Amino acid sequence: MARMRSNGRGLVVAIAAIVVIGGLVFYFWNRESGEESSDVVRLDLARAFPFAEKWSETTQVDFGTEEAREHYQGDDGLELILDSLTVDEQTYTYQIARDVTRLQLFFPEAKPRIATLRLSPLSGASTPRQTAKLRLNGQPIGELELEVRRDIRQFQERTFDLPADAQTPGLNRFELEWGFTKKISEVMPSQSVDLMAAAWLLDLKIRPEGVPQSWPPKTLGEQHEKSGRIFQEPGATVRYYTEVPESATLAFAPRVEGTVAAEFRVEIRPETGEGSVERFRVEPGSSETRRIDLAPWAGQIVRLALSVEALDDGGRGSLGASWGSPSILAPASSEAPTRSRQPDSLAGHPVVMILCDAMRADALSATGAPEGLTPHLDALAKESVVFEEAFSQASYTVSSIPSIFSGLYPQCHGIVAGADTLGENAFKLKDETKTIASGFRGRGYRTGAVVSNLNAGSRYGNGIGFDDYLELGLDPLRDEFWDDEHGTYPSRRITEKAVEWLDDLPEDQRSFFLYVHYFEPHAPYWPDASFEEGVVTEYHGAWAGSPEVRDLHAMNHAQLQPDSPFGPEDLEHIKELYQATTRSVDASVGLLLDDLKRRGVYDDAMIIVISDHGEEFTEHGLMGHGEQTYDEGIHVPLMIKMPKGSSVEAGRRGGQAELVDLLPTLYALFDLGDPPPSAFGDDLSVRLAGEPDGKRFTYAIALLEKSLSIRGDGWKYIEWPWRSDDKAKGRHLRRLYHLASDPGAQVDVLDEHSIRAGFLRQQMHLFFDLQRKLRSGEVSGEGLSDQAREDLIRTGYVGQDAKKQK
Repeated sequence: MARMRSNGRGLVVAIAAIVVIGGLVFYFWNRESGEESSDVVRLDLARAFPFAEKWSETTQVDFGTEEAREHYQGDDGLELILDSLTVDEQTYTYQIARDVTRLQLFFPEAKPRIATLRLSPLSGASTPRQTAKLRLNGQPIGELELEVRRDIRQFQERTFDLPADAQTPGLNRFELEWGFTKKISEVMPSQSVDLMAAAWLLDLKIRPEGVPQSWPPKTLGEQHEKSGRIFQEPGATVRYYTEVPESATLAFAPRVEGTVAAEFRVEIRPETGEGSVERFRVEPGSSETRRIDLAPWAGQIVRLALSVEALDDGGRGSLGASWGSPSILAPASSEAPTRSRQPDSLAGHPVVMILCDAMRADALSATGAPEGLTPHLDALAKESVVFEEAFSQASYTVSSIPSIFSGLYPQCHGIVAGADTLGENAFKLKDETKTIASGFRGRGYRTGAVVSNLNAGSRYGNGIGFDDYLELGLDPLRDEFWDDEHGTYPSRRITEKAVEWLDDLPEDQRSFFLYVHYFEPHAPYWPDASFEEGVVTEYHGAWAGSPEVRDLHAMNHAQLQPDSPFGPEDLEHIKELYQATTRSVDASVGLLLDDLKRRGVYDDAMIIVISDHGEEFTEHGLMGHGEQTYDEGIHVPLMIKMPKGSSVEAGRRGGQAELVDLLPTLYALFDLGDPPPSAFGDDLSVRLAGEPDGKRFTYAIALLEKSLSIRGDGWKYIEWPWRSDDKAKGRHLRRLYHLASDPGAQVDVLDEHSIRAGFLRQQMHLFFDLQRKLRSGEVSGEGLSDQAREDLIRTGYVGQDAKKQK
């Protein structure tokens, strides 16, 4: 299998990858041998079309579809359920609008335009006519007189002018101010929603005056995957973001059908420096290949904007325009990569993997916590390779753990929420999935796990490959290990169970893989009192008491209120308790390490310490984890102690790494065979041996993909697809941070660096879509027992007042 990974240099906009799985080939960048003797690397813009930005002034704006929100940045003034209506045998998606309804429209240039709006006003029979005021970029441009009818399915169309002097090239803000409101329950008694509403909005069509009719009629980009062509109406713009390789050329074959000529435009705009606009006149019937030299922008991130304009003076002709095989071509590099010497094979050495749940990267004294807080883990760090920029693939346990063991990104294995959210509709890994444990067992290792978190359990397939998988939260072990007073699983008892497993190994079984999952320092941050000494100061606030009182969901709700009862003193107390639980798990890890030394196993073993995710303490508004993908929620410890005698030297390693890198690394170091083809993690062997470069990009999701992020080149882009922007209600919430100058990600610079943001966003969505396409199958999981649900409530996964809702 040939594959160029996403952290590689050069061609990155479309996931520099050729992936083959069971005969499926999915790629954007690929190598091809043309008539010339040298290989060529090609970016197929038609295949990448679904991930480009699309702006159009002529195609229909559908107010309800997610695609319209994406392409038009629609702000309909209201977040409400979407639904559909069938009128004249045609089904429309509608959206309820009220007060001021806003849309962002894209115009490549300012010129007279005509708009047609389709809607159905809501009001009572006593008000037969109503008025809606129109504004464009804040300038009044007219009013619409509307008829109010009893049958809301009798839609009406209104046509109005968009004057050129009110327009601006690029994005324009269009507003309709409704002069009437009525409760939906008064107009439609069967509706349970009680909300002041104005109209069902269906669609908006805008066309420039004098523009020929599109022929043949095509939807923007229709048939691009089958034909390799991008069909484009006049007034539509498609934007791509790419890093230009050396000696690159943009090639395409423009074609015009109909009766009028067209001008094809390519705007090249770099992050910095001068851009360019190339124009090509194309006559009907012509299909000559055109080329643009991209060498002036080699090595830069640019935005390529493709648009078409009709060249007709009377508006009586017809036009059908398309871009044939639009591609960026560049010579393939002939230089073989130089790699450091990899460590010797470790086959047969024992492996112990320790996971401390919800442990931030800076939770250890060795990496930022107060001195002396974690002496045992700090001592281990001195003997280990410590990756300073390691990131989990999810800010939530249920998605992160399967990624660690399978080496698959969450979109690939499909587990983006657990049984506490989805019930029996939750997914789990397929039984035949290759995992870290199955790799070791296939080489004769004894494999065992001691797991304390219900959301890390076998119901999600995490037990694949383990000879012994001890889930302390399930019967028959639950009553033995659950601490009802503290609402947690004491770390000391987890260590005791791990030691029992080691005791049961046959005397001649020196090759084993042991995974120990500690629940601390996870909420509800309730350590034994002995670990609070010297760490937790005196506190008499509202959040002292039992685990039921110390409910993270309730705290989050409280601290987000305008007159918050949760203040700085409360937050500081919670952070101190988190440190105390970290101190507690450190002591238990110390007991396990001491036992390994007593057995004479410690020196011979590889010992790995990780966490499934971090923890937030209002750095970006929230506490806990799972809702966002800021660094505090996904930056985790990753330290690897090599067996004694290894050529690998302990020390710090800069550069990014991901937890999905563990599977290919262990497969390589322990001769476990080939990793699964859809495992996109990197083998860290060369990094262990001293190779300085890390991954260019790392990726993460939150629960249910509520938040998505990409991190690389000193930048971080975050997106919340389901949330609206506070600054522009209705727009997807997006943020860009320059981590090189703002490591805490406090200053959003998206508006100032829109090309960088577009590049990272397109890269992220291309990668995530590729992972979804690699998914080999979906397997239903199992639901939760009442007892398990209660335990998840006690441990902070489900709020006290959210049992029924969840």
